[in-house]
Amino acid sequence: MFVVATSASAFAQSLPVPSGWQNQRGSDMKLYSTTPLGDSTGVYFNRAAGFSCQYGPTNPVPYNVTGHANGTSVGFTVIWNNGIVNCNSKTVWKGTLTGRTLR
Repeated sequence: MFVVATSASAFAQSLPVPSGWQNQRGSDMKLYSTTPLGDSTGVYFNRAAGFSCQYGPTNPVPYNVTGHANGTSVGFTVIWNNGIVNCNSKTVWKGTLTGRTLR
């Protein structure tokens, strides 16, 4: 689950930008732009203990994240290659936006 760290209007229509989200493992997602069709872009800072491709001193570049929102349905994708560390993997999240919470 992600919880929004900033406030914005029109939550039911699209993802708020700019906005910051943090999950229960301490990773952060920052969204910087969105299109009228609901596509969004930003960056993902992996700080989850025990997982590869963590953001930090030896890997100081976040991973690009792309997303799409359709009403309250949302999805995000991270390809784990930031030009410094390539984990040869892709992660896709799907969920719903309820108020200020992304589940």
